[in-house]
Amino acid sequence: MEMMYGIEIKSTDEPCISLADKAMKLGMDLLMPGRSLANIFPILRHVPGWFPGATSLKKADLVGRMTEEVIRIPVDQVKANFNSCEQEEGKVTPSFFTNFIEKKQTLGASEEEEEMVHNIAYTVFGVNPDVQRKAQEEIDGLTGSKRLPTLEDRQSLPFVEAIYREVMRMSPPLPVGIAHRVTKDDYYKGYLIPEGASNNSFHRAMTHDEEDYPEPYTFKPERFFDENGKLNDDDRVLAFGFGRRICVGKHIASSTLWLMMVSVLACFNIVKAKDANGNEIDINNEIEDLGLIQYVFVNKYDPDYDDLPLSSPAQTEGQV
Repeated sequence: MEMMYGIEIKSTDEPCISLADKAMKLGMDLLMPGRSLANIFPILRHVPGWFPGATSLKKADLVGRMTEEVIRIPVDQVKANFNSCEQEEGKVTPSFFTNFIEKKQTLGASEEEEEMVHNIAYTVFGVNPDVQRKAQEEIDGLTGSKRLPTLEDRQSLPFVEAIYREVMRMSPPLPVGIAHRVTKDDYYKGYLIPEGASNNSFHRAMTHDEEDYPEPYTFKPERFFDENGKLNDDDRVLAFGFGRRICVGKHIASSTLWLMMVSVLACFNIVKAKDANGNEIDINNEIEDLGLIQYVFVNKYDPDYDDLPLSSPAQTEGQV
């Protein structure tokens, strides 16, 4: 509670804690085998709660309302603190939720990391026009330039998938993973890693290992295809971590990033910006903070998407 909402729990008699305890006990009781006749006769789940004998339905409704209350209590308390003069004195305890309200780093680093990947992808498209063009041809061949690709199309767009893998390999949004503590003595290739040691994974070094990825500093989506032209099994994204501490939101992040890339490819050409004299501005690979900061030039691509806000031939230039 303190980490999430900044609320210190001093005893189990706190309204939120006692209510959560009651809801949990009541919910566990409802989950007991044979507790509800609806488990035996599923049609009974349609019986309204007010019907005589529908005690399980009444209890289930009560558990639902209690659960909503458990969620509402700390949220309302945090909002009340923000609406008071305490925040002006810096008395609001920092927490994930207060950061979310303040619109700072939000809940964790996922949003910032996604923005980094967006920037990296735009850069890659801008400096690799042949790759961009090949992906666009694959997309147009599937959609006929009549709609945007969806997640259901992912298996049918292998080259776009290879681009996604190569972007995540070549420029992982977090070059160095989060440190973890070794819980017991371990040996790796003759080296002792003692209990209590801090262990960091260097994602960028791992994804640029020449033994696994020849020409690691060259953008080559083709490396993810086998000799038969099929996608290989190397779908690892080390930026999500691995083992017990792997990112729990990796599937959502993967889907979101893939949709971003395929949508940009379907609608735009990403080209280099030009200076005042009309000369292309070279894109460098300088790293600032944890992401790559480059300039690209966004040009309207597909005029067939009349239902998208792309009807204007205006071109935009920006730092991404």
